[in-house]
Amino acid sequence: MEAPQLEFAFEARVEIGDPLSVGRTHVGGERRLVPILGGTVEGPRVAGRVVPGGADWQVIGDAGEVRLVARYALELEDGTLVAVTNSGIVRGAGEGRYFRTTATFEVAEGPHAWLGLSVFVSTAHVEPPFVVLRFFEVR
Repeated sequence: MEAPQLEFAFEARVEIGDPLSVGRTHVGGERRLVPILGGTVEGPRVAGRVVPGGADWQVIGDAGEVRLVARYALELEDGTLVAVTNSGIVRGAGEGRYFRTTATFEVAEGPHAWLGLSVFVSTAHVEPPFVVLRFFEVR
């Protein structure tokens, strides 16, 4: 059996606002909500924008690791709306920082249906005020 291959799908530059802290909660860390203000999407098969209004829900653990679930929407150049749920983990700092996510996309039938029918992983890093995510389709 062959190992899966990754194919670059697109890059999202997601503009984020200031985090809002709920404080330490029963889920085992500090809960933060990070507003998603907008952004851009560019790649070989899709282009468009990040729709303002989503949020990144984070829990910061005792060791400083961040577990996140971001929910937001994309509007592609042809007007197609795509609902995104992106889950991941951030640990470490500087050059050794690990920031990876897995994403699911909900999209209507049509030319972009492949987004909802594939598995995606991403690498990510922060370029204030943006989080830059490079999404790869698992083949």
